[in-house]
Amino acid sequence: GKSGCAVGEEKAFKAADKQKAAKFFFITKMDSEHANFEKALDSLTAAFGSSVCPVVIPIVENHQVKAYVNLLTGKKVTYANGKASEEDADLTPYGQYLDQLNEAVAMTDEELMEKFFGGEPFTKEELITGVSTAIKNSELAPVYCGSGYTLEGGDQLLNGIADYAPSAA
Repeated sequence: GKSGCAVGEEKAFKAADKQKAAKFFFITKMDSEHANFEKALDSLTAAFGSSVCPVVIPIVENHQVKAYVNLLTGKKVTYANGKASEEDADLTPYGQYLDQLNEAVAMTDEELMEKFFGGEPFTKEELITGVSTAIKNSELAPVYCGSGYTLEGGDQLLNGIADYAPSAA
């Protein structure tokens, strides 16, 4: 969350891309005073293109993360003493990220693309199916965020892998 994309990420991405493997990003150190989610996301997008797509966004107040918003589930997750609590989120402030997500989903299917360019919103099911299909086809790399130190957001990443990544079998 502080330094952006580095050589290790580029090598791992190329190796996964070569094998057509699913790719997920986790922007960590969001609990650091100098963390900058937007800068880190921009760095990933610059390095890997439009396949990079935000899924979990931090809510930052006074340089501290107060909660995380999952754009796919529409939930705001707060953490206290190692426990997560969820509530419905207002996604309106996250329009730019929703646009990125919707555009990435639209690219997975002709019908969804027509719906997207027609200005119709996707249903939750269409969004989830589109993301899952794109990840399985190695066309989308979702971005999650959190803290490796406190493990905040780690549960959302693991749920995302379990829910949207292809089966190892």
